[in-house]
Amino acid sequence: MAKSSVTIRRAGPDDGQIVKSLLTSFGYNHLDTLNFSELTPDWLIAEVDSTPAGCVQVVLSRPLGYIHFMATSKELPHRVRAQAWKALTAQATVTLKAFGAEVGVFFVDFHRTKYKKVLKRRGYKIIGSGNMLGGWLNGR
Repeated sequence: MAKSSVTIRRAGPDDGQIVKSLLTSFGYNHLDTLNFSELTPDWLIAEVDSTPAGCVQVVLSRPLGYIHFMATSKELPHRVRAQAWKALTAQATVTLKAFGAEVGVFFVDFHRTKYKKVLKRRGYKIIGSGNMLGGWLNGR
C-alpha cells in the first residue's frame, strides 16, 4: 500500500464546519451550540488528497505553548489517521518553536492512552493531570 501524502494548512475563517465535524466525530462533546462560523487562525488542518483528515488547535504562548483538540477522521484507515496525527504534531511543534515557546503542552484525554504513549515515546513527559473544564462566557 502506497503511503498517503498528508498536507498541513492553517485553517481559514470559513473552515469552522470542517473543524467542528472532525472534533465531533472524534468524540469531543458539547460543541453543538458553539459558533464555528468565524474560525481563528490557530487551527491546523491535515488533508489527504484534499480530504480533511484531522485538525489541531495551536495556541501561541511563551514560555508554554499549547496544543489542544487533536482529532483525526474516523472514516479514514488507521494508517492514514496515524500519518495525519504525526504531521499535525510535527507542524504544531515547529509552529510553537518558531514563536519562541520553550515547552509544548499537549492536553490528552484520560481515555486516549495510545495517544499518550506515542507522545511519551517522542520525549514528552506528564507534567500534570486533571480535568479540562469549560465555562460559557456569554451567560449560557
